[in-house]
Amino acid sequence: MQRYNTLNRWQRLWVMASAIYVIPLLFVVISIFPQQRDVLYHTSIYKKMSNESLSKIVGSGKRKIIFKDEIGLTLKTPNDHVLPFNKGVNEEEARKVAEEYYAVLSNIVFKKRMAFIVYAFLWWIIPFLFLYASGWSIGWVYKRLKSR
Repeated sequence: MQRYNTLNRWQRLWVMASAIYVIPLLFVVISIFPQQRDVLYHTSIYKKMSNESLSKIVGSGKRKIIFKDEIGLTLKTPNDHVLPFNKGVNEEEARKVAEEYYAVLSNIVFKKRMAFIVYAFLWWIIPFLFLYASGWSIGWVYKRLKSR
């Protein structure tokens, strides 16, 4: 019974190596963790917004060419995109549209972060599962050859 409760030397080495490897991996993950400012502007953000909000934005988020005389109020977003509002849109309406834009942007960032966390976990676990399987296989072969 005692034999099943303890790790052998190679297993202890495997546990320590995986614990040490996670430290630099965490530094990399923290340094490149997706932020709102990292999400590039794309028209797909507008596609997720309501028609009411889009009607207040110049070109309804569909046109690439916007003339200065069409723009009333502008707001800069966390991802360095400028929301150009039609003339006649007051600050309260612009704020509501900006909040919806931020909500869509936050949802995109959340999805990117979850995918990033999954990939980081895979970058941590796969090498050590391979290392453990290799060590176990070599140990199994060694025991079989030694017993003959």
